[in-house]
Amino acid sequence: MGGFGTTGQRCTAASRVVVHEEVYDTFVERFAGPARALRVGNGLNTGTEMGPSISRGQLETVMRYVEIGKGEGARLVWGGHPLESGELARGL
Repeated sequence: MGGFGTTGQRCTAASRVVVHEEVYDTFVERFAGPARALRVGNGLNTGTEMGPSISRGQLETVMRYVEIGKGEGARLVWGGHPLESGELARGL
């Protein structure tokens, strides 16, 4: 979950996870459940757990990786799209 704190914008953020089929369903729920509950918002606010991408270019890079993953057979269980309502649409 550490990668979410920097919106995945650091070299130590995992881009892929390999999970054995016997524990796949359990893993997905244990990973996606907390991810769904993340408080997204202004990175300067104390309660925010995931802030905005640093720039439009970085957001476009992230979205390209999402598309690459989907093209390679990844199945999104949460997210995979920009948050575009209210202050989030302006990166606040």
